[in-house]
Amino acid sequence: MATTVTTAESDWARAHPVPESSVSDNLLMLWNYPVAKSALATVHKNAIQRFLAIEWLAGPANASAELTVHGHASDTGDPKLNATLARDRAQNVAQFLRAQGVRSKLIFVSSAGAAEPFASESSGLAFAKNRRVDVTKHTPALPEPPLPPLLGSTPEPSSPESSAPPAPSPSGPLLPTLSATWIEIVIPIKLLPHVTPTVIIKTTIEFTVKVKVDDKSGGLGVGAAAGGGKLKLEQPIREWLTGKINFERGNSKTPPSLKIGAEFSALPGKPEVGTNPTTLIPYVNLTFAESNPFDFVLKGKPISIKISVKIKSDLLPGPTTVAWSLRTAAAVAAAPAAATAAAATSLGAIGVAVLILGATYYAIQDAKEEADKYSRLLAEREGASSRLAWEIIVPDVEVAFLERRSRWRNPQMNMVGAFDDGRRWLEARFGKPAERSAKGKAWKARFASDGTQDFTLIRERVFQAIGGYNKDGAINDALAAL
Repeated sequence: MATTVTTAESDWARAHPVPESSVSDNLLMLWNYPVAKSALATVHKNAIQRFLAIEWLAGPANASAELTVHGHASDTGDPKLNATLARDRAQNVAQFLRAQGVRSKLIFVSSAGAAEPFASESSGLAFAKNRRVDVTKHTPALPEPPLPPLLGSTPEPSSPESSAPPAPSPSGPLLPTLSATWIEIVIPIKLLPHVTPTVIIKTTIEFTVKVKVDDKSGGLGVGAAAGGGKLKLEQPIREWLTGKINFERGNSKTPPSLKIGAEFSALPGKPEVGTNPTTLIPYVNLTFAESNPFDFVLKGKPISIKISVKIKSDLLPGPTTVAWSLRTAAAVAAAPAAATAAAATSLGAIGVAVLILGATYYAIQDAKEEADKYSRLLAEREGASSRLAWEIIVPDVEVAFLERRSRWRNPQMNMVGAFDDGRRWLEARFGKPAERSAKGKAWKARFASDGTQDFTLIRERVFQAIGGYNKDGAINDALAAL
């Protein structure tokens, strides 16, 4: 029932004139519009750009996320005016998105007038949150097979089309996803070589300013040095291990150089070890000092600036190692003198390089196995907690459940199967209808005692109760304790 604008609403609006915004997962709420106004404020425009910063890394015109824009009004004032305000607020947001370059086919606009209040009380804050626009982003997932029916329900008969064999999946390797780009300003200082009988160490101290755009998705990173001549590739393997490829073009005095290695960021100095696959000369890099990153958003893109000082060392065989290599090579096989000398000179470096590459390879494999195991455990917990939240909030949450499920499907690490395992293990604990009903009431009293119907909040409570982000603990043991 409509009322006139209340003193509480007008007083609160005068005391809090700045528009507000809130973010929860894939939902942005633009609220505290001025009373009876629909214009999109600069504060709200900035909030939209921050909310879509990752989706807009390659430019709004290249984004694929679908955006639902839903306008609202408070229930004070004339109902027809409220309907118009809600519609205009949503249209103004959609117009801003199109002006930024977002394709119109990805924007879906609707409004509810005052029919869908965020807060039902009659406080100034409640009225402010009802004067709002909800922006929801959704990236369409690849088609998934339908979920099995809920326990106790009757499955629908399959149609002739559903019995057709699935289309063949595309073959060929999956390309890594680019998630970071950067440029470096490098000031190198070359030190005199340190010569010992067995090894020669060539050391360079580098002062580096790194400007990086990173969406934090853990994909491939590509960077270059200012002025050209250097190209770098990085691929995170796990939180503390990153694979690296460095290429230097060279000049009239030095030949081109290619280095392949890995950085262990959890160790002191963040050591990076690897080798030049052409010369088999190993190298070691240490980070001597590093500033905290300076993070900010520029034109919707998250940017980080970091300053570091690194000590880079190339290891070459010393005189004794070269002499030993020459004698060994001469004893094992007869060959032209020039070829023998060239092969023997690098023999000592080959041994060191093989050790470094072997250790790096096994470290990478071990890290990948551990990461897969941990990701599977998290996916199982996510499947169980999402299914339990669905059980507590029975109506209208299937879309939210499927959205959580789709997050575990990606080219690098497909964990939808583990998500479904967690769901099935939870459903196996339902039991007969009477037992399932009793357990449902107990779960609701435990995880939704405050009466919330928020799927994300309940799912998070269950997720933490069955282990959360802990790396230890079996999912079945955790579910048995529910």
